[in-house]
Amino acid sequence: MSEVMKPDFQNIRYGSHERNVLDLWLAEEVKPSPLVIWFHGGGYWFGDKTEGLPDPKLFLNAGISFASVNYRLCPHVSFPEPMLDGARAIQYLRHHANTWGLNPEKVALAGNSAGGHMALWLAFHMDLADRSSADPIARQSTRVAAVGGEDAQTIFDPRELKNVFGRVRENFAVDFFGITPEEMDTPKAYRIYEKASPIRHVSKYAPPAFLIYSREMAPITDDMDWSFIIHHPLFGECLKRKLETLGVECISRYKGDITGQSFAGHWNEMVRFFISALMKSNTFDPDFLA
Repeated sequence: MSEVMKPDFQNIRYGSHERNVLDLWLAEEVKPSPLVIWFHGGGYWFGDKTEGLPDPKLFLNAGISFASVNYRLCPHVSFPEPMLDGARAIQYLRHHANTWGLNPEKVALAGNSAGGHMALWLAFHMDLADRSSADPIARQSTRVAAVGGEDAQTIFDPRELKNVFGRVRENFAVDFFGITPEEMDTPKAYRIYEKASPIRHVSKYAPPAFLIYSREMAPITDDMDWSFIIHHPLFGECLKRKLETLGVECISRYKGDITGQSFAGHWNEMVRFFISALMKSNTFDPDFLA
């Protein structure tokens, strides 16, 4: 991947932890501009806001500002702490929208792999704003207008993964769930699994979604590497079916699904999707705030 252009603002601190920092690229032609917030991948164990992100010019050229966010990682924290960092980043950027010429009502999320999982979880989860907080940042909404993901997991429940793929890795994500291997098959773990799966949070109020996968829709085999399974296009198809039953737009693209269209072509299509979604009027639906 070519070197990413330098951000306009680097290592903006949005929270108290050393990893609570983000980079921000500002669109020049549109003020106030829509914003796409990106979360990096790395399985919640590693990764950085400077790695694996799309070229911000894809968005800047469309009049959309772009932010890339670091968040706390395992084993120092477990679910839902990384997600709460992501929520705080959204709230921080909304609170300071006027400072940077951003439109707080036109915000979308995206990410790669675990970062895509986080983006989907935040987009589908009920608003995490604390309206009674003395902290004005915490009072900001976490609701967004659209969400996208690259190789993103839409399911994080090992039981559902077994149903969809026919297999699951031993001790899958125990550090992320904050449990021991011995607790994996217990009611405590089941509650965490359900809360951690983006697909469990979808409703008719969910924002539209666009997912792209770098792999083909290959049959699952016993010898297939787990790194392929955990980024399989079936994740996108499962979410698409679920959202379509609720009347919510969901587009899922993967390698080889459109003759002649490259992975870069899928990315360009996702940017066009964000442009369309962010040009619509209002991010917030008051009925969702119950």
